[in-house]
Amino acid sequence: LVVMMRSRRSQIIPLLSFVTLQSAQISSLVISMTGRRPGMKTLGVCGGIASGKSQACKILREFPGVIAHIDADSLAHSVYAPGSSVIDEIADHFGREKVIDDQGCVDRKALGAIVFSSPEQMSALEQIVWPHVRSRLQDELDRTEQELDNNHIDSDTDTDTDRIAVVEAAVMLDAGWQDMFDGLWVVKTPRDVAISRMVEYRKMSANDAALRIDAQELRRGIGNLEDEVNAGVVSAVVENVGDIDDLSGALRKAWDDPSSWKYDKNATS
Repeated sequence: LVVMMRSRRSQIIPLLSFVTLQSAQISSLVISMTGRRPGMKTLGVCGGIASGKSQACKILREFPGVIAHIDADSLAHSVYAPGSSVIDEIADHFGREKVIDDQGCVDRKALGAIVFSSPEQMSALEQIVWPHVRSRLQDELDRTEQELDNNHIDSDTDTDTDRIAVVEAAVMLDAGWQDMFDGLWVVKTPRDVAISRMVEYRKMSANDAALRIDAQELRRGIGNLEDEVNAGVVSAVVENVGDIDDLSGALRKAWDDPSSWKYDKNATS
């Protein structure tokens, strides 16, 4: 009997290792196919200029279970680093002598003059840059989840709390990243309020502020927000019409509403 138990144990241990390996492979397959993780959840936050999405993310960072705030717009700046493949792709499309300086960096002024005067060229630049930003974002999410696993953040007192990484990105929908998130929220503010904020905090004229806002009307989740909500792409709209306390209350309301998420937030893991 002892020999049989030892024999079965020797068979079970490799089997457990195989199951663990298979689970890891399945997890990786889920991420590669859907962009979503079976463990850590992700919340995407976007919105128009001066909508308050950065302030919203700052508030969310203090919510229970939020383990990270990743600014995808900052990641976008990092892909322009000298020597990156993005530089070569931009040079190939726009002409190295036109948009790359002597240090191998993108001449942002020259490139801006080209893309802001041509929707076609702006689209071409976006198609070059956005896949690289998504890759960086995926790396950051992977790193965050790995740190979560390594540090064993879960405790006996909060095992029912989801671990959520908040991702801020202005172009989230235009870039087609909606498949990466378990919840996708748009922060919305009235046009006149946005203009006032831009005049006060960015020292812009009211006319320039209005032009910037109007230019975003063709962006997904801004001009066609109702369509995105009806299609189930946007899972919650957070109205930012008052002060910080009002915004915090609107965020808490969305957070607690199961319909704001694309998974069963009330299910126990």
